[in-house]
Amino acid sequence: MLQTALTTAFTLRVQMFAPSVWLLLLPIVSATAACNMLEESGGGHVTFYAAHHGTPREGQFPPDLSPHPDWREFDTDDGWHIKLAEGYVSVGNIALRNCDHGKDLVWMEFQHGESAAEDIVGVDDTRAAPLGSIYVPAGSYCALLLDYGHYSFPDAADEVPPAARPDNASMEGMTVLLHGHATRGEETEFFRWQDRLKLDTLELSLTTLENGGALYIGPREGVTRRITIAKPYDRFLDGVDFSDFDRGDLEDTVRRVLEKKTWVMLGNTLGQTNGPSDP
Repeated sequence: MLQTALTTAFTLRVQMFAPSVWLLLLPIVSATAACNMLEESGGGHVTFYAAHHGTPREGQFPPDLSPHPDWREFDTDDGWHIKLAEGYVSVGNIALRNCDHGKDLVWMEFQHGESAAEDIVGVDDTRAAPLGSIYVPAGSYCALLLDYGHYSFPDAADEVPPAARPDNASMEGMTVLLHGHATRGEETEFFRWQDRLKLDTLELSLTTLENGGALYIGPREGVTRRITIAKPYDRFLDGVDFSDFDRGDLEDTVRRVLEKKTWVMLGNTLGQTNGPSDP
């Protein structure tokens, strides 16, 4: 009799306090579930690089256009022989777009400052220079969005290696800077051009980037993925008549090359045989 009464009382106490116990446990259970969900969704890191090269012929990059370390040499389509002594192109923003959520963008963080200036002369042809990286949620990515924008030097207090910043203060606020001279026959003309060129955001397709399909980041991506953004700088001066120099002609040509011939590849080794025939 006494045992039955004690058992009944214990059962009643458990029933009375069970909801409170569950309320106390609920945050713990919810947090654990959230952590598990994040772990399942996962993702990985993507590092972006910039590279430049001569125009490929039949899928092959030309020999290095730098017979001397202080300049690049190439010919324009109008027969001018160019010695480019200095050249920079600034990148302002980079983002990846998920295939399933067209408006969802993941923005890159620059390695130094809020922009990056690619050194056309100081960095060897086909050599990829790091721009920055992002952590990307798991999924498939179909497009890379790129802004060629105005360059800003990092704060003086930031520890930025000299190779990561232009060796010319005139690049501040500029998108492109080109200095050198052009020769045709007996005529030699010097040019010095820099511009706050503003281009529309480029949308570069990634739908066939990886084994014929979109860039895929797995839920537990253990390896940093690398993407290189490249361009043929030896076409920047096509159509420019240096004997009657028109800044507008040069602006139009540079704009057209950046808009139409910028391309992307998976990895950061361009090599000598994997360039597009017509990037």
